[in-house]
Amino acid sequence: VYVIEPVGMEFSPCVVEARVGLNLDLPLRIFGQLGGERVTLSDCSHFDMQVDMESHGVFQLLE
Repeated sequence: VYVIEPVGMEFSPCVVEARVGLNLDLPLRIFGQLGGERVTLSDCSHFDMQVDMESHGVFQLLE
């Protein structure tokens, strides 16, 4: 088991869609550094992520 500090994140390239009024799930990948190599983290269940949005009228943050 490795405990790795996150160093980056990006949305996975894929097509997503949802009907108006329903949730739109966007797949997010989080990366760390291991031995000088960028690796995808496999368990982010304890990852405390804070979200800040620029366009507040477009999206609504769900808790």
